[in-house]
Amino acid sequence: MDRIEVLSRLFNLLSEPNRLRILFIIGKEKKCVSDIIGETQLSQPLVSHHLRTLRESGVLVAERKAALVYYSLSDPRLIDLLQALSGIEVKGSRKQTGWTFPPMRFMQLWMKGGE
Repeated sequence: MDRIEVLSRLFNLLSEPNRLRILFIIGKEKKCVSDIIGETQLSQPLVSHHLRTLRESGVLVAERKAALVYYSLSDPRLIDLLQALSGIEVKGSRKQTGWTFPPMRFMQLWMKGGE
């Protein structure tokens, strides 16, 4: 599989808004399922489904501590990239480079209703 195909699969995986919400909630921290449910206001089965998909794809890793399972990004640089693309602030993240991508024209138009 070439790099373009891998990137395409990643974008497909991240095209689901609830998965992106979960990634931004986790940020560079470790979060348990109940914390993610509380912050997303999604149902437990839906959160578990998305967590399983993200874990099976290799984006998230799971770590069991007693009765709780904590999730974190397998590569924390992913949240830096997503933050730069979106401009969304992430808990536990520091801007290390000080750069962000300029707003993309199609995103500006889409957010304004497609003028």
